[in-house]
Amino acid sequence: MRQSLALKSGWFTVQARTTIQAPVERVWSILTDLEKYREWNSFVPSMLSDFQVGSLLTMRVQMRENFMTTSVETITAIEPEHLLAWKTRPPAWLLHGERFQELKPIDTGITEYFTYETFTGLFAPVLQFMYARDLQHGFDAVARDLKVRAETVERRNSVNEMYSGRADQAGRIGKPGKQSRFPGIYFRLSIPMNLPAVPDW
Repeated sequence: MRQSLALKSGWFTVQARTTIQAPVERVWSILTDLEKYREWNSFVPSMLSDFQVGSLLTMRVQMRENFMTTSVETITAIEPEHLLAWKTRPPAWLLHGERFQELKPIDTGITEYFTYETFTGLFAPVLQFMYARDLQHGFDAVARDLKVRAETVERRNSVNEMYSGRADQAGRIGKPGKQSRFPGIYFRLSIPMNLPAVPDW
């Protein structure tokens, strides 16, 4: 089993954690589907990259209600269903931060999400003074938004599987007759084929 990430030392650290009622593969698929970030991620609604270690990652970050900024960073780790990380670009002596997002299955269908970023460099105290609160709100928002997105998708899939199973079961009873349709539900009407003969009076 992989070990959990240990916080690195630095000038200041931003972190967030949540427990998600969805399997780790579901959470990972949402976290790595960059084209759909605008549908659920209120802190980073846009993320562009060819998604390879060493590739650039261009993010649009909603720091405040009326303030959105662009950040270009470098992907440092992609470990499927476990870890996604990226870091700021040089010069590191001015400002360095590496964002880690870790997934950990803690039970069947339950995933722990943990994210953090530690900042160092000459500009780190200025960044802390100006934006530490906004960054913390943003990290909390990502954890919350990811939880809502994954659990909503999981419930929708469970409902679809339930109705699909019922439809398959109904189709196996008797011989299929006419097909009826109700909103969101499909099923088949089964007509008995061995009817008793009608008496000839």
